[in-house]
Amino acid sequence: LVDSPCSSWVNQDEHGESTRFIGSNRCKTCHETNSSGEQYKIWLNSAHSNAYKTLFSKVAKDFIALKQMDSSNCYKCHTSVSHKPLNEYELKLADDGVSCEACHGAGSRYSTFEIMQDSLAFEMNGGVRGSLEDCYSCHAKDINDKEVCPFQKSNFSAEKEWLKIQHPSTRNRKYLLINNNSIKTNKDTISQKK
Repeated sequence: LVDSPCSSWVNQDEHGESTRFIGSNRCKTCHETNSSGEQYKIWLNSAHSNAYKTLFSKVAKDFIALKQMDSSNCYKCHTSVSHKPLNEYELKLADDGVSCEACHGAGSRYSTFEIMQDSLAFEMNGGVRGSLEDCYSCHAKDINDKEVCPFQKSNFSAEKEWLKIQHPSTRNRKYLLINNNSIKTNKDTISQKK
């Protein structure tokens, strides 16, 4: 890994240990095979993987000009690092768009095979399971409620949209656990235990 400045380090724990964003290519190493659930391929074929690139489109440039705003407001939802890239390392991370680490946390401490095989170790090393509620930090349930990105054309339902990007866990391909809710990975149905 390339050394990066402090801005690429996040989540300092109680022992002063920091976690660093590592990028989607590191995740790809284990998460691209059919037996692992093809999580990387699912992400790569989603709008999330191109979220950063959209910031350079005519739609985005026109929106920024119309609103007379700084594009730095857009980075929190269009990149995993949540800010304008400050160097070449962060530019590579930003180019990933909204990558695995946007939902699962910066991966430098949990990305080893041994840790990924143990859900408790994953969480103790900075890993995050993710929640459908996390989607609403960028996507508006009701586009009339707040200023929305020009790329969101309609109200957003995390439950519905999850079906487009769901990715089974490596350890248990039948169900993906999210915040103590189990969401079936069958494309035609979604059920949550209450």
